[in-house]
Amino acid sequence: MPHYLYKIYYENETDDILVYLGRTNQRLKDRLRCHFFKKPIVRVLDLKLVSKIEYAEFKTEADMFLYEIYYINKFKPLLNVDDVAKDDLTVELPEVTFIEYKDPIIDKWRKDLFAKSLQETEMKNKLKAITEEISSLREQYHTNTNMTEDDYYDKKESLEKEYKEIHKKLYGK
Repeated sequence: MPHYLYKIYYENETDDILVYLGRTNQRLKDRLRCHFFKKPIVRVLDLKLVSKIEYAEFKTEADMFLYEIYYINKFKPLLNVDDVAKDDLTVELPEVTFIEYKDPIIDKWRKDLFAKSLQETEMKNKLKAITEEISSLREQYHTNTNMTEDDYYDKKESLEKEYKEIHKKLYGK
């Protein structure tokens, strides 16, 4: 069974900044998927901001645990707040070589998240448009003598139904 430490960097204006250091005994790709797709029990990370991922493999779980705490306290990644000691390290461990993680799946995930984000934006814009249309419909009904009460309520009911369907897709409610 593999034992990995991994470092996740976000793009900064001038450089990459280490934001998270994690460990896993599972395939690295599976663990990363959990971070980027909001799975329970792991820190949620924004794949759109990720500039680089590095990993190191360890022979034993004990070594992985030791180096995780060591590196968290040495580098103080922004999102590793639970394991940082109040004082500084007074020991040094031999450095471990981290390798850049390159997998085409990361680009696919980015595209999927981008497409999902676009779809969510479109749905939010549609909700806003429906709200405005209902308001406009109300005004038309009160000022337009050609619109019957039945026409008004049919159109309003149709718009409200569409609003509820989109809202449920977006928010699950």
